[in-house]
Amino acid sequence: MQAGPEKAKPIGLIVDGEMRGDANDLAALATVFGLGYLDPAEASILTLSLTGSAVEGAAFVDAAARFYSKEWLRDFPERFQRYRGLPVGLSEGPGPASPAVTGPLAAKDSEGEPLYPNEVHTLTDTADPAALIRNGLTTREDQSVAVVLTGPATNLARVLGLNGGRELIKSKVTLLAAALGDLASNTIDPHVAADVEAARKLFAEWPTPIVTIGRAAGEALTLDRKTLATDVKWAERHPIVDAHRAGPSSSSTVSTREAAAALYAVRPKAGYYQESEPGLVSVGADGALSFEPTAEGRHRRLGLASSNSEALRQLYADLISGQPSAREMPEFLKKFIEREKQKALEEEKASTQ
Repeated sequence: MQAGPEKAKPIGLIVDGEMRGDANDLAALATVFGLGYLDPAEASILTLSLTGSAVEGAAFVDAAARFYSKEWLRDFPERFQRYRGLPVGLSEGPGPASPAVTGPLAAKDSEGEPLYPNEVHTLTDTADPAALIRNGLTTREDQSVAVVLTGPATNLARVLGLNGGRELIKSKVTLLAAALGDLASNTIDPHVAADVEAARKLFAEWPTPIVTIGRAAGEALTLDRKTLATDVKWAERHPIVDAHRAGPSSSSTVSTREAAAALYAVRPKAGYYQESEPGLVSVGADGALSFEPTAEGRHRRLGLASSNSEALRQLYADLISGQPSAREMPEFLKKFIEREKQKALEEEKASTQ
């Protein structure tokens, strides 16, 4: 009997960005978890790292990862539910965290315990981002990782500076999808302005293809913020829903720019976005980006394929609000539980004789 077709292995995903409670960042995080936990899982989330975020931002990311992991293991007997967060790296930023982050972290259950437990309380509870990303890359086969950037390029530039970092990236990574830079206007992207030298190093030295998603692509397809805070039907409380409700409500819509970086990294061939001609992006001393078309260029810009806008909006909503698939118990665990049940039955039978 011939074996059936082998399941495609989820792509390894390295995500680097911000978590200040911005609605765009929350939508991107939920999209990443949707791609990693919905059925079928398309991505294996290797690392999550942050630049310019307070410790509370890392704590929120850890809490959200644990929430999804717990739901993923819901069919396991409770004693085998060893859910955990994902490795979180942090280059700590200045200033207090947004209520969107601190609100869910402060929430308590009926017994006074944290509603969203986490293990990040100080900077020492997080990992060094560059080392974390390097170590995540070493766990995967060649050409099996995609990188998502939704914040300043600080951490990725540091990986390039590690001994052997560039060669490791070249061997492991297929694509970098970056919500970085705004080539459609003269406006300087705050993510670039936050670390201009890192952005210059990234575009000059990153050895794999880079696609950039500008503001225009994100604003061409927006999501209803109110919908994001009400669409989850499978959980009475949800950390990202609570964050949307607790955060500033200055805008009723959410840009999909950061979420698009995650979606494109995992589904680059899906046709949701149009790629520009190849070229090279350069970063000026003031942080302004320019694009020079060239056949040998490894950089491209992404624009929304307008004919797909409604289907794409629904896809984002489904990824953001979807319930994680219940993980199937491994065979060895099923057999162990079955042996325990059989042993209990035999002991009960012996005690009645």
